[in-house]
Amino acid sequence: MDVKIRKFRVGARFGRLVIIELDRLKAKCKCDCGEEKVVLRSNLSSGTTTSCGCYAREQTIAKSTKHGMRGTRTYNIWANMLQRCHNEKHPAFERYGARGISVCERWRESFAAFLEDMGPCPDGLEIDRADNELGYFKENCRWATRTTNNRNTRTSKRWFIDGVEYPSCSAAAKALGKGRNTIMEMAKSKPGCFSEKKY
Repeated sequence: MDVKIRKFRVGARFGRLVIIELDRLKAKCKCDCGEEKVVLRSNLSSGTTTSCGCYAREQTIAKSTKHGMRGTRTYNIWANMLQRCHNEKHPAFERYGARGISVCERWRESFAAFLEDMGPCPDGLEIDRADNELGYFKENCRWATRTTNNRNTRTSKRWFIDGVEYPSCSAAAKALGKGRNTIMEMAKSKPGCFSEKKY
């Protein structure tokens, strides 16, 4: 029996990957870090793939440290983004990774790529996703103020007044020349015209 073929069994280890499911061409593996990854059997046998990508990330971190990026605000934002999306033990994982929010492979494997796409984080801003139901990738991310970020959450209230949508009660009050309390009272008394919708 061919030695390479005999290696492909559930429980076999290839670097950091342990096979948990097999088919004719691919193997579903669990990495030592806890991530699962589907890999071509040929990549396992050749040694091309030996982890879910965590090894490459660790190497990137090591290189970034040598270049003095570790500890900067931009680096910390990148590292925290990875943790809340891909580390089940992170306190915020339930609100991110558990509901399918992930970081694109390009950014997962390279802080340098993240920096190239986003640039350094400007003072006073933080990372924000334009579409809150999608993950972290260049086309969906921007540097934004805390206020903008807070308004762009799944639980943010959007105010619909006479068919016009406002991002907040304050924005509606300003546009209509009324106080916030007035807007809130109107919303309660005339739900047909003034209503709140939770995203």
